Amino acid sequence: MPATSSDRPTLWWVPWAVVGTVAVSWARISPGIDAAQKAALIALWLLVIARYGVVRPPRPRLDIVLWLALVLIASSLLITDPLPGLTTVGQANAWAGLVYGLLAFYVPWHYIGVERVARAIMWSPVISVALGLVMQIAGLGPLVRPEFTGVSRLQGASIPAHLAMLCVVAVLAGSFLMLRKQPKATLGTGLAVIILFGTLTRGAIAVAALILLAAIFATQAGRGRRLVAIVGAALAVLWVAPQLELRSSAPGARGFNASGRFEAWDYWIRLAETSPVTGRGFGASVQLSESGGAIGVNREFTVPHQMYLQLWAELGYVGCVVLLVGLALLCRWVGPRAPDDTRRLLKTFVFAVLVYSLVDNTLVTPAFVAPAVMFTAALASRGRNDEPAAHVARVGRTPRIAAPLTRVWAPSGPLRRRDCPDWDCPRFG
Repeated sequence: MPATSSDRPTLWWVPWAVVGTVAVSWARISPGIDAAQKAALIALWLLVIARYGVVRPPRPRLDIVLWLALVLIASSLLITDPLPGLTTVGQANAWAGLVYGLLAFYVPWHYIGVERVARAIMWSPVISVALGLVMQIAGLGPLVRPEFTGVSRLQGASIPAHLAMLCVVAVLAGSFLMLRKQPKATLGTGLAVIILFGTLTRGAIAVAALILLAAIFATQAGRGRRLVAIVGAALAVLWVAPQLELRSSAPGARGFNASGRFEAWDYWIRLAETSPVTGRGFGASVQLSESGGAIGVNREFTVPHQMYLQLWAELGYVGCVVLLVGLALLCRWVGPRAPDDTRRLLKTFVFAVLVYSLVDNTLVTPAFVAPAVMFTAALASRGRNDEPAAHVARVGRTPRIAAPLTRVWAPSGPLRRRDCPDWDCPRFG
């Protein structure tokens, strides 16, 4: 039976607000207000926590990750060799821009519902394109961005690379909804793929292809349907291949147009080698670009567009090890809590992010980080470790044995039936 408006949780609109926040490039409206975008995301997540409370994880891995994040900023302030002009405030801002996504894992998303979260993310590229059309009509910027290579790239209300990142997470969320046989999941995923092709972002297309292949083989469809899906995806890639080849064959370093990445990587490698063990401090990349010190690098590159290189330059070997351990613990916390039918999809997504990080700024771009952490946190929030014993809590009394597993601090009073949409969510009060 379809849900009515009275069955919706109170804050059902928060995932859509998060999507709307990252669907627009705030820098296109006013340069230098990226911090305001991240502050808006944090405020939305805190709003859910203020209403439903913080779900306390049954294992300490998530809290260890939070402590490791504090170790990162402490090491940056105490043992790094900071660039001239890099202040303590600048390092703290850069640190907050990297770790703010951890807050999403403390949000009890099961009160809103993982399908609602995934649905909002799946439609995020469509929302960005629609807002981009409005911006073009209002004279605030073009919907399609011409490039020096001779191709035109779809950018929506963002920029092509960020819209492509939004599409990658939308494909992940849409694949999840297709596994759950949710209505319009195939349509939403298909539109996300079409928009992704319109951005002509090579790395994102490769990553989305990996996710789609994992989703195809995770479904219960027969071999015939799987073959049709694979052939259709291959034909779509062949359709866009001439435009991708035109982008790649434009004049560039080393005989390949990498949009200025090779020059940037050479420069940031030299920067990292000046302090390889402890790094040059959080925010060193942005500080260097803003001060005009990144000689010979594309002026639009405030970071090297290679996540591992940026982390090495800013945090050194010490910080990189701490960060990678934290990410591994986070994956180990999410994995067992996620539904069984999504684990292969999540493993593929983790591998895809590791590959994508070779060519882009995955961990510091809100268009990628915010929807990705919101979706994975929603999966973990309704995982089996949060389910009451014997699956008996169907919005009724919670057995005494199940109480420790469903402990939620709710500062705003007893929760109501419409605040509890999922079958595994107990009623309080």
